[in-house]
Amino acid sequence: MSILVQDSNKTACRAAEAGLQQKNCAALVRPAGTGKGCIVWELLDAHPEMRVLWVVSCAARLELRRALTKRLGRTLGGRVRLMSCEQLAVQNALGWVALAEFRPGLLVLDGWREMSAKDWTDCVQPLFRLCPGAKLLALGEPDAPGDSCRAAEEMLADAIVEPLALGGAMAEGLLPMPASYTALLWPLEDAMARLRAEVKNLHLPSCPDPNAEKYQALSLAVEKLPPVEQLLAQWLPDAAGRCLVLCEDDAAAAQTAEQTEKLFGAGTHIYKDAEGFAADEAATLRLLVCANGPAVQSPLAGISGVVLVRRSAGPAAYRQMLARALAACGSVPVAELSAAFEALTCVQQLRKECSAAGAEAFPLEEPLSACRRAYRLGALLCRRKADDGRGKDAGRASLLPLWGRGRGPLAGKPAPCPGRKEKGASHRRAGRPAGQNRHELEKAARAGVGERLRFGPEVPRQPQRPAGAGPL
Repeated sequence: MSILVQDSNKTACRAAEAGLQQKNCAALVRPAGTGKGCIVWELLDAHPEMRVLWVVSCAARLELRRALTKRLGRTLGGRVRLMSCEQLAVQNALGWVALAEFRPGLLVLDGWREMSAKDWTDCVQPLFRLCPGAKLLALGEPDAPGDSCRAAEEMLADAIVEPLALGGAMAEGLLPMPASYTALLWPLEDAMARLRAEVKNLHLPSCPDPNAEKYQALSLAVEKLPPVEQLLAQWLPDAAGRCLVLCEDDAAAAQTAEQTEKLFGAGTHIYKDAEGFAADEAATLRLLVCANGPAVQSPLAGISGVVLVRRSAGPAAYRQMLARALAACGSVPVAELSAAFEALTCVQQLRKECSAAGAEAFPLEEPLSACRRAYRLGALLCRRKADDGRGKDAGRASLLPLWGRGRGPLAGKPAPCPGRKEKGASHRRAGRPAGQNRHELEKAARAGVGERLRFGPEVPRQPQRPAGAGPL
């Protein structure tokens, strides 16, 4: 009987088997907790004579696969050997000879996007030379933060079959949706300081600054908000329950553990290991604080809520953290503590992805409606990073058209981008007066980094007539 329940996994299993038959190579790129390991065992059950060498990226993923094997009632050590990159790296000559005599017909690279270039050079490529006739099946996640090995990406780019994103996994029922979702800024002072620095750096001299007025409105709105501690107390589903606090990295986990009592109140029990966390039966709030990693997706029982602590604004780490938390805890309320305004837009994109996949998006809630209005205003103020290769002034240059809509001679006229060559003579262009000096505007854009933030309207500088031009 098949161990696959969802139709999406059955389709992916058939596509992977077809890729192995036609190209001797297939890659499954799906979120954490969607059943990639079960797909591998389904393939192995269909080919009982095949010998398999299953290589995982780290020790934590090794324990995950051992637990899955035990849960499915399968055995390791016979025709299926499970090893990690660390174990392969310390193999001696006799160990490599034993692997050559094993003669695997299938190599499984589990977590290939987590493997570094050193792992690929020291472990994977020797396996390719050792087993030239073996087929290759790679397992990876679509939202893996950091830089993966370029050689692996180039090799497996054309072998990906049935790719699946996080929103599609939620829509198809492979991952549960959050019961509710709350997004908050923490630490709020750091986020406001970074936003103020962005507004100051993006201000051009001799031009109106509408961002300053928006920043003032945002500051007033944020001052009226309750502290994060009070908002978290309103969000907590169970004041005496168990919660998973998943942090983006080890530094964020250490900072959160130090300030846990300030955030969640005195008397909170804090754990860094799952064994002690599961054994605590006290009638108080119990928190498991850990950093993002493959071991997080191990199932946890009795969880009443999940808190995601983010430090970066990129969607890759966010989606990976949320997928692992949902795989471990199921459909529970989720609270996000982000350190940047830009990060608050990730959940909106995920909800749109779920709706586009044909499912009703999970509810987005805030303790107070003023929070959402203030955060939306802050997101509008965030600087959009331009990566079009125009140098360090590209970010300010991309906002010049916005600043050119103020009062004065630049009103209603888009300003040029520094470094871009204009076509045709400037006095022949329809939108530019003959006396306007474009080079002064470019010089002001390059010198605008250290300018001081001005909160009042400013009269733009009028272009001067050249000497000897005579009266008007």
